[in-house]
Amino acid sequence: MVCSPSRRPTSVSRRLVLLAAVVAAGLLSACTATASSDQTRPDGSAADAESSPASRAPTFSPKSFVLPFALDPPTWIMPGPTVDASRFVTWESPTGSPSIRVVAPAYLYRPGEDKPSPPPTDYVTYLLDQQAAGAQFTDRTERTVGGRPATIVTATTTRSLDGTLACVEPDQEAHHCLGLQPELLLRIAVIPTEKQVVLIWLREDATVNSGTLEDHQQRFDAMLDSVTFDPAPTQSASASAGATVLNGTWTTTITRDELANAPVDDPTEINDGNWGEFTLTLRAGGTGTETMANSAEPYLYDIAYHVDGDVLTIERDNGERFVMRWQLNDAELELTKDANLGLVPIPFILEPLEPTTK
Repeated sequence: MVCSPSRRPTSVSRRLVLLAAVVAAGLLSACTATASSDQTRPDGSAADAESSPASRAPTFSPKSFVLPFALDPPTWIMPGPTVDASRFVTWESPTGSPSIRVVAPAYLYRPGEDKPSPPPTDYVTYLLDQQAAGAQFTDRTERTVGGRPATIVTATTTRSLDGTLACVEPDQEAHHCLGLQPELLLRIAVIPTEKQVVLIWLREDATVNSGTLEDHQQRFDAMLDSVTFDPAPTQSASASAGATVLNGTWTTTITRDELANAPVDDPTEINDGNWGEFTLTLRAGGTGTETMANSAEPYLYDIAYHVDGDVLTIERDNGERFVMRWQLNDAELELTKDANLGLVPIPFILEPLEPTTK
């Protein structure tokens, strides 16, 4: 369970029931806490709790975020994160505003669409294009965050844009995801990394007074100065010399009817998780992602991969492991099952995969 900008409850993933339960308990306690007199000024802005070295918290590193990072935690909001999950870390103030989010989108809902989509490669352009749907962006700046070029904008909207920023758990509907909302003002840092885009934002009530907002944004900028990213792969597998030819993003589309008529060995493979837009991203260093985007059961897995000759091994972050043959045919990637190697899910082998970026 995560706390979305609209403060609506989040659905519980079948695969993350335990995590959601733990997160829900922490979120409930944070949302119901009462502000103490030494945490806020009368105007609602943060007190100088970190003015002395003794009051500063140690550098924060998340427990399981998909891209390792560290930062000086925003103790002017809360001393510790309310949620520390694989794609969502947040600090909540006792009154609910301001808050800090660190988000790695798994997928999202484009404005006006009811089907999820993978995060766009050019996230900044995608974000700014939401002006056509009622979003407003001001105070755009370009800077470096954690050694990466970043774009920072202040975002508001005239109408709810559910799910347009990010979904961070499997099987979330748009209104349970993160999106711009009329009652909120966000200062968003968009940070492309080698693995995927990371979003860090300051969330305020839209009615915040200008003095308080300026104070909070200065503190937010100082926090961004402290951000560092760990470029080391988090997966155990590494790429071999032959893996470079596969680096890139590969995609194919499988319809429900095509799946229903597919030659599967196991009838249980005919399910809603195996049709839609299938995307396989393989990055230098042996890491990547595997996604299925559809209206029924979208998913995203972080993967590690290894190439040995014409054999491709993929390990999902849930522990599943698949081994298959590969070859390039007229720039398309053809993956085939070899019974001597092991199991391969039907989306990998039903149709050739076309390159989208190389």
